[in-house]
Amino acid sequence: MRVYTHRIYIGKPSPLGIILVTLIIGLISAAMLVVLFGAFLFLLPLAVLFFTGVIVVALLRFYFRGLWD
Repeated sequence: MRVYTHRIYIGKPSPLGIILVTLIIGLISAAMLVVLFGAFLFLLPLAVLFFTGVIVVALLRFYFRGLWD
């Protein structure tokens, strides 16, 4: 049984290639950051609304508990 192997030659990256890879990584990172900020800005009002509701319910329970005693 013969095993055939082939050599693959990989050259050194050129300065243009390094710049392009750096730009692509930067663009992908920026896009991910925009998505994360968008999700944060979408969930922030929901969190504020939830905590405001919790505080209002707690105050109402405290107020009505005083009336029923």
